[in-house]
Order: sequence, then C-alpha cells, then structure tokens
Amino acid sequence: MNRFSEHRLTALNYWVDSTKRIIIDNYSTKASDDLVDTFECKWQNQSTKGHVSIFCSLGDWASNITDILKDKSSDKCHFENEDESQRIYRYFTRLLLVVSEILTDFEDMYIASLDLNPYDKKDKKKARNFLFSVKKGEEEPLSQIFEFINNVCKHKSQHIHKCNHHLKVHFADNTDTIKLNLKNYIHTENLDFSPPKSGVIMPKLLKILYTVFLCYKNINEHFDSDKAAFERICDLYTERAI
Repeated sequence: MNRFSEHRLTALNYWVDSTKRIIIDNYSTKASDDLVDTFECKWQNQSTKGHVSIFCSLGDWASNITDILKDKSSDKCHFENEDESQRIYRYFTRLLLVVSEILTDFEDMYIASLDLNPYDKKDKKKARNFLFSVKKGEEEPLSQIFEFINNVCKHKSQHIHKCNHHLKVHFADNTDTIKLNLKNYIHTENLDFSPPKSGVIMPKLLKILYTVFLCYKNINEHFDSDKAAFERICDLYTERAI
C-alpha cells in the first residue's frame, strides 16, 4: 500500500529548496515563511523605488502552499484505499486552488510588465507561453496543469460536474496508475468530460510545484533581461505617500 506521507514530505522539501523559503516552526507567531533568500526578496532588493507591494504580497501569499504541504492530516491515507483516496483528493484540490491563484498572479505580472492588455486573449496566451516555456533539454512545459485546475477544481459545472457519477480518484504519484487505460480517465492531457468516464487522475505533487517554480524562474529571467519591464512593475506597485 502506498502511503501519502512520503509524497507530501518529498514535495515539501522540493518546495522549500527550489524557492529558498525558510519554514517557520508551527508554534511560531510569525505569519509566513522567512523569505530573505527568495526571488521576491531579490526583486525587492533590486528596486530603487521603495517598497514594491506585489513582491512581498506574492511571497506571503505563496506561504499558503507551505501551509498545505505541512498539513499531516492525510499522512496515514493510502492511494489505493477508495475512502482514503477521497480525502487525499480534497487535499489536492485545496493545493491546486492556491496554485491557480499564484499562477494567475504571475500571468498578470508579466502582462503588466510589458504594458499588454490583460483582457486580450492573444496577450494572455503570450504570457502563458512565456511563463511555461522551457529551454531545450529541460522538462516539458506544464501549462496543462492550469487547464486541469480550471476544469476540475474551479469552473466545474460545465466540466467535472457533468460526468462525476462518483468517479474513482487515482493519482499519478501512485505507480499502479500506469496500468490504467488513460483514454477513459480525466487527467492533465485529457480534459474530455463527455460521459462515461472511469475516473480522474490527479497530477503528481512535484509537477504541480514545478509549475510554480517554472513561473518564478522565467519571470526572474524576464526581469533580469528586460530592465524596463522590471521598472514598470516597480512603478506600478511602489508605495505612495498618503
């Protein structure tokens, strides 16, 4: 039996290492992670405009991911147990909803940095193509995560709710999942919700977190290579005197 705790702890360690966050002890009164070495603090330190609200706000908000990854309530659950899998499924949906909001923040930040139109579909597509782009030899882009969240966790009435007749939940983290006929299941590469469906497969925890890290990395390279874009963000979000 494949217990969830091992995957949660691996994901937590990856999240902390990749974003260089320092976890605050559960008994601390501090509201969020220590961000001193994070991308957000680097950007703030590079600004000559004063306090840039979006940098600190994004860093604080991303501490929601840390909180979820520290949650031990589902640790004893097994992927293969049908009742317990529902509990793990709800854990994933909480994480994915938070991730969705952070990915949207990155998208909006990129659009604002280039003074694009946030309501133009072409500009939004340009932002997503950039944020989820990878260099040759790196892992494949993971823009499917965004669409999966939108259809399975957010805009459900026209998607997952249409075929969820007590669908069984499976997890890409579980090695037994490779035995399934993926054509019959909803997953990141198959968002066809026309019934009947055999179940839904939640993406790997590490791939979800890699999607967030990829956005951090790409927006950081964007700021480093386009100083005008960085300055535009700083101007837009710098604290104003009252």
